[in-house]
Amino acid sequence: MKRNYAPLVQPGDTGLPTATQLSGAVGAGIIPLTNGYTLNVAFNKPPAENVKVSLPPAQGDQSLQAVMNTGGNAIGGKYNPVNNTVEARLNSSETLTVRERRMDFGDIANKSREMQNAINVLASKGIINGTSPTTFNPDGRINRAEIAALITRTLSKYDANADGRFTDVTRSNWFFGAVGSARRHEIMRGTSDTIFSPMVNIPKDQIVAVSARVLRNEMRYRDPSNISGVLSTYTDAGAIPEWARIDVALATRENLVVRRTDGAFNGTATMTRGEAALILYRMFMKIW
Repeated sequence: MKRNYAPLVQPGDTGLPTATQLSGAVGAGIIPLTNGYTLNVAFNKPPAENVKVSLPPAQGDQSLQAVMNTGGNAIGGKYNPVNNTVEARLNSSETLTVRERRMDFGDIANKSREMQNAINVLASKGIINGTSPTTFNPDGRINRAEIAALITRTLSKYDANADGRFTDVTRSNWFFGAVGSARRHEIMRGTSDTIFSPMVNIPKDQIVAVSARVLRNEMRYRDPSNISGVLSTYTDAGAIPEWARIDVALATRENLVVRRTDGAFNGTATMTRGEAALILYRMFMKIW
């Protein structure tokens, strides 16, 4: 059973906690910053898995809150409005910085407001990266290795040493751990038992299926009872392959699928980076 390590906050005059106590961990040394704070988190013993830690929010836009580790990398920061905390997952003691983290991608200005928001939120958490500090390339294609990395970061299940045992993925590849982690946690499968096809641009049906599996495995979402009925909303429902039908139906019911104006699902279409961000953002907002 998973355990939540949530802080008991005693707010001070500054709005930041003067003391934070974690179940199974010790939090101390809170240092206020201009738009946030730093906090030392030390576990009493090494956790067996990534542990959810709930922290007080920093100043600024709550949706863009980031939890940064000692290396300066964003490791999460999802705002939970139920208990007014910012959440991240840890597997070791860290000095964390919590602050608003805004990205400035000039090439997404002509995209829909929802897509812009999805890209900005995911980028603020370190889940998705731009192609440079100021560009995102929303119309660029996205491949299977990149999706493996995005999903495992979203779930805080990335292990750099995870070996998926695919013949076309080696330890020298930047995506080695992402692919191995995705296979270990049954998030993504190979295109065969031994081939992952990391550089193949991912089609829509595959990323939709992966997102649905995350909801099923992580949040215990139940599959629709009437698969054909849910899929009947698409004009090309008959073209959805058998392996994807249950996953696409679940994703459709949960509004993970970005609808087309022509009513088709068009599952074989390759995804752009912006389209992938939209699907992943909708999934991200359903994970607690």
